Amino acid sequence: MEFVISLIQNTAIVLSFSMLYEYYWIKLNQRTIKNEIITGLVISLAVSIIMFTPFKLTDTIVFDVRSILLSISGLFFGFIPTFLAMLTSLAIRLHMGGDGVYMGIAVIFSSSAIGLLWHYYRKNWKDHYIIELLLLGFTVHAIMAMCTIFLPSGKEIAVLKNIALPLVLVYIPGTLLLGILLVHQHTNYINRKVKEKLIETEYMFHQLMKSKNIYTLTLNKQFVIEFANEHLQKSLHILKEDLLNKNFESIFLKTISNDDKHKKETFFNSNIISLELNSSFCISPSNCYYVHWFITKTFNFQNQHNGYIVIGVDETERYQAEKKLQEAHQELLAQYEVYKELNVQLTEAKQKAEEGDRLKTMLLSNLSHEVRTPMNAILGFSELMRKDLPDEKRKEFSELVYKSARQLLQTIDDIVLISKLQSQKSKLQISKIKPVELLKSLSILNRQKQQTDVELKIVFDEANEHIFIETDELKLTKILTNLINNAYNYTPQGTIKLVFIPKKI
Repeated sequence: MEFVISLIQNTAIVLSFSMLYEYYWIKLNQRTIKNEIITGLVISLAVSIIMFTPFKLTDTIVFDVRSILLSISGLFFGFIPTFLAMLTSLAIRLHMGGDGVYMGIAVIFSSSAIGLLWHYYRKNWKDHYIIELLLLGFTVHAIMAMCTIFLPSGKEIAVLKNIALPLVLVYIPGTLLLGILLVHQHTNYINRKVKEKLIETEYMFHQLMKSKNIYTLTLNKQFVIEFANEHLQKSLHILKEDLLNKNFESIFLKTISNDDKHKKETFFNSNIISLELNSSFCISPSNCYYVHWFITKTFNFQNQHNGYIVIGVDETERYQAEKKLQEAHQELLAQYEVYKELNVQLTEAKQKAEEGDRLKTMLLSNLSHEVRTPMNAILGFSELMRKDLPDEKRKEFSELVYKSARQLLQTIDDIVLISKLQSQKSKLQISKIKPVELLKSLSILNRQKQQTDVELKIVFDEANEHIFIETDELKLTKILTNLINNAYNYTPQGTIKLVFIPKKI
């Protein structure tokens, strides 16, 4: 009777060791070497208590339930904690001595080794944990029974007979019971964590549904609104009665892009869980909104689709700001084009001004010669005419004075014309003329020069003789006359050609 009481006492100590697993080991987020050493020391303490309160079969042969503790330690805690507990067990058993010392050492090694082998090589043992724990207990204690061969000769059979019933009724069930207890503790811990996470998630979801920063709605399977948070009602100025039991799509998805329409149809007709799209809608003519929607399917415990959760982010202000920014960008582009054109015009005006300055400089440099030459001729011949000269000489000098005065007047006229053109005071008198007739008249007027070595020819196609052009006839005549005069001045002999060739513009 004392044997059984001691055995039950040992088993109770082993069961109390399960508290270490529940309140410390399974709560570790990261199992460092330090944590494993602490766990090993606590298991060693439990082993020590068990081994110092054994049940005695004889005065020299004692038994305890260290085999249960070491095998379960190897299975649940791994190498370092089990190794420390094994070393402690070996030290205590060697210290205790007696006839069963070698059997005790063999049981310590075998129990620890079997538990560790089960831990590392049967990773999925929890899938059928009752059978696995029963097999573990049977294997450990079958080996324990075999270890009786290490007892002194003649005592093996007697000891085996005495421990056979405890092995079957206490050791194997004790291993199974302790293992089941630890498995349930781990399962309960996971369930508690899941429950806490679920409560936390529900709280977060509840806060999200009440959020004052986003729109949240819940819809049934037919896309009918069942809930809309207060922020949505206040922001969009919609009464709760105008939302509930109304189709979400008919209110909030009135205007969406073609891509989003395709995404929506795919979402409804496939296993896609979530959808993201943009929409615009108007509650009233003056209240239009732009919202970015996140729509997620919901499922019940049977994994059946039962509705939707909708979250909306109001992007109206951002959209309006982007629109204003785009308009401002277009205005800047238009201003840029205007400034670019002005810059081109200013560049052209600058070039014209520089060209005008250059021409003025050339004009002034030539002006003194053009004015002084006829003026000197006029003064010189006028001085000669004051003297007593024959009538023929006086007539010749008078003719030269007249020609010089005409040349001077022509120069002054040219200067005045240039001045008018630059000041834009000279107006064009546009009329229709025939270029060929103009050239013929210029040819007749210039025959008076009668330079025997120079011939003036007009070249044109008879088909173009009746072509009209619109121009200022007087100014064009002046230009052509000057060109012909220059040609005579710089052509001592040869031919001067006036060619008329029309070109299409």
